[in-house]
Amino acid sequence: MYSVTGDAILDYFKTAKKEAQKKGRKPKIHKFDGTGYYAIRFRRPGAKVDGISVDDLMQGNFESKPRLKVLSTDHSRKKPRIRVSCAMTAGRTKAQRIAHEFDWIYHRPLPPDAQIQNGKILRTRTGDKFRYDLVLTIKVPEPKTLNPSDLKGVIGIDIGFRKLNGNLLIGTVKSDNPTEAAQALLAPQSVVSAMEHVQKLQGELDDTAADLGRVLTPKLKEEPLAEDHPNYRLWRSIVKLRSNETLSYEKAYKFARMLKRLPDLFSNDINNLVHQWWRGNSRKYREIHNLRKKQLTHRKHYYRETAAALVAQKKLIVLEDINLNDFAETRNKDTKLSNQARAQRFSAALSEFRDAIKNAADREGVPYKWVDPAYTSKMCSACGELNRSLKSEKEWTCPMCRVVHDRDENAALNLIKLGKIHLEEVKK
Repeated sequence: MYSVTGDAILDYFKTAKKEAQKKGRKPKIHKFDGTGYYAIRFRRPGAKVDGISVDDLMQGNFESKPRLKVLSTDHSRKKPRIRVSCAMTAGRTKAQRIAHEFDWIYHRPLPPDAQIQNGKILRTRTGDKFRYDLVLTIKVPEPKTLNPSDLKGVIGIDIGFRKLNGNLLIGTVKSDNPTEAAQALLAPQSVVSAMEHVQKLQGELDDTAADLGRVLTPKLKEEPLAEDHPNYRLWRSIVKLRSNETLSYEKAYKFARMLKRLPDLFSNDINNLVHQWWRGNSRKYREIHNLRKKQLTHRKHYYRETAAALVAQKKLIVLEDINLNDFAETRNKDTKLSNQARAQRFSAALSEFRDAIKNAADREGVPYKWVDPAYTSKMCSACGELNRSLKSEKEWTCPMCRVVHDRDENAALNLIKLGKIHLEEVKK
């Protein structure tokens, strides 16, 4: 992370733009807010094609004048930090090339036999500072799929989200090793806390937007827009609100942004009303979107790390083949989710978790199996009795053998059984 002043950003941009125009290229940095990216090509000295090894990257042994250079590494933390320097502005002379230093957090180890082709340093604004992310494009040799005889067992993963003791349960993992207890996968606490705060802000904005809509709608009806006006659809969506509908905060924010661009579109009475709402609520709206973006980042890293740990066990991974769209809220269905359910679904993102497992397994050559989810939760893993009367109970007792089951762990055990049957069939 590195912060610079607005004047410095503008000066850097002007220099980069001037040099880029000389060379016939377009700058990749936004003219006003400084966001964008810097492209980096990695090539060994004398080579005609791009590509360097991981060791070359760490030693800075590429190009005569490398755009990016590794200065030092810090392995004392849980996630190693690599101090890098990168030339962030163009220039024909050495004095014109301005370099910034920042920490690259090494989330996942790069395969030692990978070829790093090129990269980008993404620069995004966070408040009055900038965040830099280094994204590398690498070429990895095709992994060799493990033979069934090389696998060390089976892992069953029952995926499903719900509140559990103040946390958000994402899934349950069980190994075929009887000495290992089932593991409950919980969403990171930072994601759950951010979700709760977002819900609070959304409730406040909904209330203020509803109050705005009750006053704004009759005023807009008195000042119609022509059907060929670019903003006619937005105006119509507000004036056509039904008696049981309220103005959403997203639409209120969009309408306020429109009036800031077109202050002469409506009367001063409407402008003052909307601008007053904007001054009191626009910051909350931006805070919601910033928190959601952080949630996405934390969730992505957590899923990738969890998937890498599961794949590292070199066991067959068995998951339920569930069509998650059946549970989603869509326009052509009557499925209506509460705000709490929407927030939990966003924080869990089960499809992203499944994709992380699939990508990690493909990368390491570990096989995985999708199985029919029918009755995996209702079938007793001890005797095979099907408890058709079971509904949504977390714990239940088998009516035949009287064994007490945890619903999620029982489903994972049944998945393991299906995985073992699959392995036996493959070995034959």
